[in-house]
Amino acid sequence: MDTDTTPVPQPQKILPIGLKWGLILGLVLSICLAFQMGFSVMRAPWWQTAIQWLAFALMIYFGIRDYRNRPDAPPLTFGRAVKVGFAITCWAALLSLLLLYIASNYVFPDFLSGMKDLAKLTVENSPAPVRTAERIATVIDTMFNPLIWSLSQVLNTILTGLIFTLLAAIFLRQENR
Repeated sequence: MDTDTTPVPQPQKILPIGLKWGLILGLVLSICLAFQMGFSVMRAPWWQTAIQWLAFALMIYFGIRDYRNRPDAPPLTFGRAVKVGFAITCWAALLSLLLLYIASNYVFPDFLSGMKDLAKLTVENSPAPVRTAERIATVIDTMFNPLIWSLSQVLNTILTGLIFTLLAAIFLRQENR
């Protein structure tokens, strides 16, 4: 009869750590896009993209490290690291969705129409056949709807976050303590 009563460490709650670091990441991403929208910059400058990528890398890294360094934390496996990083990414995407939808509808409503006009002008100046250009114009009208545009930004956030999560999980995991 086995009477080992050693307590098994329980996995920590991932959501509070994801919320903390995800809200910071979502705020940084939203500020960058609000800057772009406020100054009507139709194409994001390279430094804005660099700031966003740096924010992804740092917030996901620090979030996973925060989870790993808790005193009651079990060893950080690859799977747990991915769960923490994905929680951070999901909270950031949710905040971005909310803020971008509000900004594109109420704060900077002319921004999307400016982007739509630029996209249509680009198609008109391309050597595409007329029928193709008309189909592309229809797609442009659909894609630059505030809800669709916000959802596409969320998809971008989730995919970028997943890439940085996988990289951080590889480097921060600790199979044996």
